[in-house]
Amino acid sequence: MNISGITYANKKNVKLRRTIIVSVIILIFLILIGVFSISAYVGWSLIHPERRDLPKFSSNIVIEYEDVQFKDINKAITLKGWYFKAKGSDKTIIMAHGYTNNRLQFNEKTLDMISGLQSKGFSVLTFDFRNSGISGGDKTTIGINEKDDLLGAIKYVKSTGGKHIVLMGFSMGASTAIHTAAESPDVEAVIADAPFADLDTYLRENLSVWSSLPKFPFNNTILLMLKLMANLDPKQMTPKKDIESVAPRPVMLIHGKEDDAIPIRNSEEIYNAYVGINKDNIIFWKVDGAKHLGSYEKDTKVYMKNIYEFLGKLYGKK
Repeated sequence: MNISGITYANKKNVKLRRTIIVSVIILIFLILIGVFSISAYVGWSLIHPERRDLPKFSSNIVIEYEDVQFKDINKAITLKGWYFKAKGSDKTIIMAHGYTNNRLQFNEKTLDMISGLQSKGFSVLTFDFRNSGISGGDKTTIGINEKDDLLGAIKYVKSTGGKHIVLMGFSMGASTAIHTAAESPDVEAVIADAPFADLDTYLRENLSVWSSLPKFPFNNTILLMLKLMANLDPKQMTPKKDIESVAPRPVMLIHGKEDDAIPIRNSEEIYNAYVGINKDNIIFWKVDGAKHLGSYEKDTKVYMKNIYEFLGKLYGKK
């Protein structure tokens, strides 16, 4: 028997196994670096979306307004907007725009909405959230810290003599309006068009759509990067729980049945949570054929008629 030959073969096999193990470890390490690097980039992009410029339009279509600026509730960020005042009114609607948008949620058509609300005796404050439009700030937090912006807006409106405040939000702004109203007793009613019910669940279900990356392993690593980079915990943002603190104040939910960005089941969850507290003061308008935030432009007259009826029940018709 050639013992030296067997020993040599064994040593060779051991060396080969070690090489394979080391190679696998290095490969796993490189994969992890890749996954976390990509996740960091996606997370950074999520909280640093490109700002959307305010549209330019001819002066003859702009109703009279006042350029205003105020601080968020923590006095850390300067927020800018327009205040459209209704003569002799102490009722104000504060608008809250969606993710990546600005004070004019529907571009020029937003002015028609504002003009209609003014005709019903409501002043309207519409402003840019942090890191949007021309406001200060360098991070968008999908409603978590935007709540502080809305609280700052409420404080500003009160400082100008506004006594009756309604929040009207769209998409991210709708969820933020609910989140804010739960904390602020100054909010008398909420109109929420296409809110998400739970930010953590929403991101886990939709990150792969935004990023074109597989849910595993990227959803968990992207959420981890958000926490590490910006100290953001999506579990802090749960409108379906917040709505319980808003009740029994009046709430109007609007959601397109064909919304594939924030499916209508989100408003259904919020509605169900509300009626568990109070069954009388909530309206849920499900809009046939409307996609995400498409209800207003699908039928503007019906949209505004329903808004006016909701507000009329609260403050009387004008």
